[in-house]
Amino acid sequence: MWYDDELFDIIRIFLSKRSDKVFRVRSIPYHYAQDNGNKRRKYDLFSLFALINIASSTSTVLPKCHDKIDLVFMIDASGSVGSANFRKMKSFVSNSVSHFTIGPNDAQVGAITFSSQPHFQFALNKHTDKSSLSNAIQKIPYQSGGTNTDIALTYVEKNTFTAASGDRIDAQDILVIITDGKSSHPPQTALEANRLKQRNVEIIVVGIGHADKAELNKMASDPAYVLYATDFDSLSHIYDAIHSIACNLVLTPPFIPAGPCIDEIANCNQYGVTICHGAYKPWASANCAHYCEFCHACHDKVDLAFLVDSSGSVGLPNFAKVKNFVASSVNRFIIGNRDTLASVATFSSKPHEEFKLNSFDDKLSLINAIHGIKYISGGTNTGEALKFVGSHIFQPSSGDRIHARNILVVITDGRSNDHAATIAQANNLKHNNILIIAVGIGSGISKSELAGIASRPSHVLHVEDFNALSHIYDSIHSIACISGPCNDVIPNCKEYGATVCEGTYKPWASRNCAYYCNLCNAAPTILAIIGKFCWIDQFQQSEEFCCKFLNKFHIGNRSTLVSVVTFSSKTHEEFKLNSFHHKLPMVNAIHGIRYDAGTTHTGDALRFVGSNIFQPSSGDRIDARNILVVITDGQSNNHVATIAQANQFKAQ
Repeated sequence: MWYDDELFDIIRIFLSKRSDKVFRVRSIPYHYAQDNGNKRRKYDLFSLFALINIASSTSTVLPKCHDKIDLVFMIDASGSVGSANFRKMKSFVSNSVSHFTIGPNDAQVGAITFSSQPHFQFALNKHTDKSSLSNAIQKIPYQSGGTNTDIALTYVEKNTFTAASGDRIDAQDILVIITDGKSSHPPQTALEANRLKQRNVEIIVVGIGHADKAELNKMASDPAYVLYATDFDSLSHIYDAIHSIACNLVLTPPFIPAGPCIDEIANCNQYGVTICHGAYKPWASANCAHYCEFCHACHDKVDLAFLVDSSGSVGLPNFAKVKNFVASSVNRFIIGNRDTLASVATFSSKPHEEFKLNSFDDKLSLINAIHGIKYISGGTNTGEALKFVGSHIFQPSSGDRIHARNILVVITDGRSNDHAATIAQANNLKHNNILIIAVGIGSGISKSELAGIASRPSHVLHVEDFNALSHIYDSIHSIACISGPCNDVIPNCKEYGATVCEGTYKPWASRNCAYYCNLCNAAPTILAIIGKFCWIDQFQQSEEFCCKFLNKFHIGNRSTLVSVVTFSSKTHEEFKLNSFHHKLPMVNAIHGIRYDAGTTHTGDALRFVGSNIFQPSSGDRIDARNILVVITDGQSNNHVATIAQANQFKAQ
């Protein structure tokens, strides 16, 4: 039996507040027991309580989720399930959704089944009341076959979490996978699950019987979202868990003041704890350290314009999909006078300004305006539209700001009617420091024309059809936040305009110094590299790797200092942190390192670095971040000592 005093104190307090009920702890999640010594408690306590079986003399009424949830069930109907057990799975789904408030402004539920092939059962917007939803679940047919989970996940991405199926831009997407076996293609299954997670779909996995636990963990968004039932009858023990996890994901968070994106654990059971400063958190959880990956917002000023093709080849249904794409893209930005402002113009035979950059300074009004844009059919006069953008959109009278980066997103499904004029107008915009992203849809576009419109090849985005636009929502944001090469250094950048890194070199600069690299970090860095290889050719390759790797850093007292240590049977300090303050002599010193064969004493090498490298006498600075890169081609001769030494570093 495993015990944790702190954990059971929390459980005792929790139970004492529910004196009217009788509780029985059936099990503690395995992953929680394994990680209970980790100082960064990865798993939130709510997931523990979701797996506590609560027995009561009277029924326990769960609180309803009144937040918008788009919930899809992906149900295994393979041959190993059988028709009798499949009915139990349908009962589980029906009982799980009974805890939600169903409706257009609350939870929507969709379902697919899968075996050798996926089978669409009903869309998210098909059933708007609990009764019809429950009836639809009970009518789902059983189809025997294989367990092609990967194909089913691909199908979910393309057919369920889409606007056509009722997916809502302001709702949390949640997928519940229910399976009793291992997929036919595990690597592809994990890959397809990750694709959904990258689209901000939260995945809960229910494993039954002998389901592959490793695979379930790879599919789930978090190990806490993996639920096990020993058999199909035991599914009745975890009805409430789906509701608990889903409600926890959509707790409405408060507005967070401006600041950096940080990963903190203190007082994490309070939902007001911050991780994403300067914006609303897209969702909240009791585990605040969990969701820092969404804090990628641009905090410098961006004037962002969309030029949207509404020509006859697009059509009204596809134009609605383009509007969804634009709305989803701007949703990734912080909207406001001090951050991003957005404008939209449409074009066919003639351009039309839908709204100016300064028309909206809040996200909700902006997105509503995008969805209200009307479709105007016609030709594809892209050149005239680009000229219109330069003369009407990126102008002070329309809200263009002198210290904001200007970015234009051109979205089209075909060739322009005047290629030469289109390229000429695009070049005029680029000459005026307007960065252009070109989005091409379908097979009717001209790749060479898109390349001529875009500022650089990496700013050309191409999708197979209008449905595939959902795959690149994040791409506009990513390019806008990092819009140039990190190499040019202009020490006197203040002469051109505002800077973001006072007192340091900018990782990149341009004639317009408002082009900021988000890698810009005023804090200096201490970087130590230790390496061991068995063969001299591998050793030479590692030298080359180090040189190319270090070429990305700015070397000097006010930025990065580097030390290199080699190890085999013994450890050798090649040079100290304060040995070189310029890149060229440091690279020459790396090439001059001699190869020394021997065994793999990694633990001794780590101890040496701690006592000899990260020390003031070797150039270690109190205000610098310490980073250690370990390069090795084999196992250490003392695994326990190696891990112990590494943990000492991480604890410092």
